[in-house]
Amino acid sequence: MKAIALAGMVLTAVLLAGCRSPEAAPQTAPRVAIRFKRIAIVEFYNRTPYTEPARQFTNALQEKLAARVASTDVIVLPRSALPTLGDPFVAGRFPLDALVSIRERFLADAVIIGSIDQHSPYWKPSVHFTLKVIDTATAQFPCALTEEWDAATEKVRDEIDRYYASNYGSDDCRFGPDVFVTSPSRFLTFVADRTAQKLAAAL
Repeated sequence: MKAIALAGMVLTAVLLAGCRSPEAAPQTAPRVAIRFKRIAIVEFYNRTPYTEPARQFTNALQEKLAARVASTDVIVLPRSALPTLGDPFVAGRFPLDALVSIRERFLADAVIIGSIDQHSPYWKPSVHFTLKVIDTATAQFPCALTEEWDAATEKVRDEIDRYYASNYGSDDCRFGPDVFVTSPSRFLTFVADRTAQKLAAAL
């Protein structure tokens, strides 16, 4: 009887193990080929009273864009590497010598400049940013974005749900979709991913 009971327990354990769903792997989007071989992202300007959002968004955008493009190197340049740059959004111009330096010294075919204009890091965070992509060979602007993302809106919450569903199992989504409305850094990572998607499509 003990042998029969033991066999039943083993069979039950095997059946339960067979019913356990394996953790879903994140659905990685196929990389897209763009015409630029190296893109430099200049550290974003920070117009907010907080110290971290510009740095966090810059680094997240570099990581997410690099993951989406094929055969393209994406680097971050500190503004200190471009002493004549100033603030192009205030001056209304991008200094030619800074553009030449980015192309010749850092071998970048394109540069992204941007600013975090507004940011609320509290529950249901929001961010407003502006960015421009400049072709370092022609000084043309192949892409420009000005966007506001607010986790208090239904549209952004729906986008967060889609992001979580397509990235389930990744480091970004280990703690469920609500983390993107409670953690400002996770929210900025999510926005950076959506931005990288648009940039990859545009370039």
